Parts: sequence; C-alpha cells; structure tokens
Amino acid sequence: MANESPARGFFFCVVQQRVGGVVAKQNNNPRPAADQMPAIPLTLTPNTAAPLVERLEWLTDVQISRNGKELRTPLRAMPRRGFSIETIADRETMANLRLSDTYTLPDDHWLIPGGDYELLSANLEAEHLRATGSAPLLSLELLLKANTEAVPAYQSLPAYDYAPAEFPDRIYGQNFNESVAWSVREFDEGHLRSRLLRHKKRSLSAKVQLFGEAEIATFRSFLHAVQGRWGAISLAHPVDDGRTALWRLAHDAVALTYHTKRVVETELRLVELA
Repeated sequence: MANESPARGFFFCVVQQRVGGVVAKQNNNPRPAADQMPAIPLTLTPNTAAPLVERLEWLTDVQISRNGKELRTPLRAMPRRGFSIETIADRETMANLRLSDTYTLPDDHWLIPGGDYELLSANLEAEHLRATGSAPLLSLELLLKANTEAVPAYQSLPAYDYAPAEFPDRIYGQNFNESVAWSVREFDEGHLRSRLLRHKKRSLSAKVQLFGEAEIATFRSFLHAVQGRWGAISLAHPVDDGRTALWRLAHDAVALTYHTKRVVETELRLVELA
C-alpha cells in the first residue's frame, strides 16, 4: 500500500524560549507590547453637561516614628496626570477604541491637553441609551503618557529649600472640619490588657472651590510646590486662635473636578506635623 502524505493544514506554533533561567512562551504572531502599539488619533465629543475630573498623583515614601516625627522622601517630581471624561459614543469612536490602548488627542481638546494617552478603562452607559433613546455615553479613564506641564513657581514659597509653603489665602475663608487620629500600641494577653499611646495627629479636611483662571493657576502651583505628601504647609489653625502650625497633605493624589473652565472643586485633607 502506497504511503499517504499527511493532510495539509494550518497550525499554531508555540515556541518556548529560556530567558535568564525562566521559560517564557512565545507564539509565531505575538501581539505588540503596550509601549510599541501605535498611537491612534482620536477626537472626542465631550458631554459638556458632565464634569471633567483631572487627577494629579505624586508618590512619597513616608516613615513615621513612635513619637510622630516623619521622614518623607519624594519619589516622583512630576505627577502622573489622568483624566476622567464622559463623551458621546459615536460609531467612529467605538471603532477606534477597539484598535489600540494608546491614543493621540489634538491640542486644546476641550479641557484635556493634547498628547499621547493610555486608555485605562472605557464604560458604555447603556442605561442612558434606553432611557433617552439618544446616543449612548462613554466614560473614559485616560492617563497622559508624558507630563510636560510647565507650572509657574508658587509665589508664597520662599527661595530656600525645604521651606514650608503658605496655604493659599483664597481658601482661608472656607470651612474646615477637624479630627484627631491616635496611634496606640495595644497588648492583650487574655488576663492582661494595656494600651500605650504613641502619638496623636490632628487633621483638617475641607471642600475647596476655585473660581477664575487666576485662582485655579495659583492653586495648581501650590500643589506642585508641596508635591503630594512631601512638602510642609504653613497654615494658621482656624480654631486655635489663629496659631500657625505646620501641616502636610494626607494624600499624594488630588482630584480636580472641572464643572467649567473657570469653576473647579476639590477636597483636601491636611495632617499636622509633630
């Protein structure tokens, strides 16, 4: 009986490659890495009835001793800059979102600066389509790949290094809420229980509203001066008869909600330094 040749067909080849003692699987048509994917031009039609949220995120290493003293090290000089935007989901936008996760927005695109962005998430609001019968809305989370924002120096910041920045005067009139957090070491051996107070830290929280381009620009300069949790802030306590104390931001990330180009709202929490 004559030998029959094997049937021809397509096959998917998986190759193993040893890199640095680790076996990694590769295929014959791998998908390009995220940083190698082409940036696709994208034009958005924003829903101007919904606010736009800008997030500035620094990174600080904070070590707190038993008596409350802190050692703070800044790890990110320029913040990561991201945006949450609600846009109208037309056919062209939906088609482009399936092609890549890196997009290029044109200059002066509503409140979002032009540049290359990484798409973090995209959520289609189908309930709006069923309720109104109009075009669906798409919520996008975008991260600017390279933050090259030029921010003027904060006017209240002294010339020498590590000096505390004065809190912007505009926000003094806003209401602060105060709370106290205790650091306690507890011992519980069943028949014996004790609590050792290490330190306490007061904190202030406030909802900040900014009006006009000048106030917004000054507040942004203030945020860049303190760089998240790193920089010290000089603030007269609104309760302690105006006594000036040193504070810092309790968080590295600050969210700025733009209702319009000239109206911004955010929330801040300050922690008193020992």
